[in-house]
Amino acid sequence: MKVNKFYGILTSSFLIVFNGCDNTEESTDNEISQPISITTSNVNISDIYLDLSSGNEVSSEDTWHVSIIRDTENYNMPSIVFGIASIALYDGAFYDDITTLPSDFNENVVSDNQVFQYNGEHEILSYDMTVHRVSVSNPDHIYILNFTGDVQESYKLRFIEYQSGITVLEYNLLPNG
Repeated sequence: MKVNKFYGILTSSFLIVFNGCDNTEESTDNEISQPISITTSNVNISDIYLDLSSGNEVSSEDTWHVSIIRDTENYNMPSIVFGIASIALYDGAFYDDITTLPSDFNENVVSDNQVFQYNGEHEILSYDMTVHRVSVSNPDHIYILNFTGDVQESYKLRFIEYQSGITVLEYNLLPNG
């Protein structure tokens, strides 16, 4: 009887450990697919430069992918500036449905990245004169950034919120190929 109880406990322990390892592997896969969220510091204090590879704010001299700057030519309005990248704008697509660089990426590339800045055709942050507030113009827009050079990196990105100088955005690295 004691031997059966011992083997029962041993078998149960083995199954718990084995199943626990299996679940850990699944949660790792799920974590990779979850968007990375960044809440920036306050652009009213200083310009912000984001390195999407590390998920950190960096200095303007470092490698950066996205910046949020005060546009001194436009009443110090915050403005989104992308690094040297090809950028495609997707309106009406679902963020979770984009898992690789879209096959129609080149057809959707915006020719001038300045259209995303304040007062641009596709400005990301806009000023509402009626309530005197800056906000994200189109939080449903998805931006695909494709950086080529020594290392090719592609990201999908969306701007969630802007409030009092602080921006919240989400992004994912898209696998090559």
